[in-house]
Amino acid sequence: MWMQVQFENGSRAEALIMAASTYEMRVVVQGCNDTQHWERIDGVWQDDSGERIAIGAVIALAGTAWVPFCGELGARTMALGAIPQ
Repeated sequence: MWMQVQFENGSRAEALIMAASTYEMRVVVQGCNDTQHWERIDGVWQDDSGERIAIGAVIALAGTAWVPFCGELGARTMALGAIPQ
């Protein structure tokens, strides 16, 4: 799945989800040379360093099994730029 994300410092990037569950995902972020592991802690996505990440848009690619992951996102949709505290 493709998504648009915003980091705590305000920067935005496109990312590709390689694997995901309700509480963790492996992603490739635009401009990064390696995959990243993100975890959802207390309802907020965070990278390995603890930086919070807001997911602004998610688009499922053809053939992607997205229902278990996106079902959780749908109930918590927030405007891009509104990173939970």
